[in-house]
Amino acid sequence: MRELLLVVHILSVIVWLGCGLYELFLTYELKKARGTNLELDLMRFYLKYSAPVPIATLLVAMTGATMAIVLDWGFFQQFWLGTKQVLMVGVLIIFASVIPPFIKLGGIVKSLPADVTALPEEAAVLFDRIEPWLVVMRIMGALAVFFAVFKFG
Repeated sequence: MRELLLVVHILSVIVWLGCGLYELFLTYELKKARGTNLELDLMRFYLKYSAPVPIATLLVAMTGATMAIVLDWGFFQQFWLGTKQVLMVGVLIIFASVIPPFIKLGGIVKSLPADVTALPEEAAVLFDRIEPWLVVMRIMGALAVFFAVFKFG
């Protein structure tokens, strides 16, 4: 049981942070394309292929919590594990706060007729509000990996 949970947990972290790095690249390209016809195509691509990130985020949280309970690691019992757990709670709070605007952004983009070639300003502003929080989540995830690898305390 431990091995299965750990494998799913580690694979989920890899997907979460790996996709997060790709999203950083795509965000950079989106910002470069601001105001051009390419911006809408990049946003459609971004929204179409971003689904693994929230799924992996939730899997990381669920497998981590399950391991803490099933394997008697507990919550906040050791510094390194408690730090990871605090970081994950922060990630989940941010996650819950960005989902509604992210869904709204997807709705705006999806509702655009095929002949529209520019990203509406409302969608660009919404993305600009969401994106810094995604960066914070990635940093928190990377810090959690750091604490998992080095197990301070």
